[in-house]
Amino acid sequence: LDTTTWSLDHLNLKTKLIDYISIYKPTVVLVFGEKISQIILDSSESISNLRGNFVNFCATKLMCTLDLTLLIKDASKKKLVWNDIKKVNKEVENEK
Repeated sequence: LDTTTWSLDHLNLKTKLIDYISIYKPTVVLVFGEKISQIILDSSESISNLRGNFVNFCATKLMCTLDLTLLIKDASKKKLVWNDIKKVNKEVENEK
């Protein structure tokens, strides 16, 4: 889902995500960016602490990772996101 046109208030973002999860029932949800991750998880943790691990969100596995715009600014962060994506891919493969 591209949330760039969504309002980033807590209730609206979370409600829309929950609605989409209930409709599409994804195996995994990957969230890009600190602010959106914090809103969805009701957390003040930094993205460094939130990323890299699955959490249960509405009976769906959710993983947070770095914002894609950060990768444009700092290419050294690409490896971190790539490692997260590999975990997501492995999880999806295991579901087949």
